[in-house]
Amino acid sequence: MGAKRHHYLPECYLRQFAEGDYVNVFDRVRKEVRPQNVHNTAVVGHLYSVHRDDGSKDPRIEEMLAEVDGIIPV
Repeated sequence: MGAKRHHYLPECYLRQFAEGDYVNVFDRVRKEVRPQNVHNTAVVGHLYSVHRDDGSKDPRIEEMLAEVDGIIPV
């Protein structure tokens, strides 16, 4: 199946600002600061997927980035 949730700001960076598993984010719609889980912060669906000629999505780049993100010491 492959990765679908792509962080445009790596989780390893976000964890440097986290208290436990949460960072404070500013909600521009509600105009308030709220805690949000690092796993759900700075995520976009299929951001790094490559679109193939047949219309399918190739997630190999994201999988490679996820591997690097997982080995960087925090």
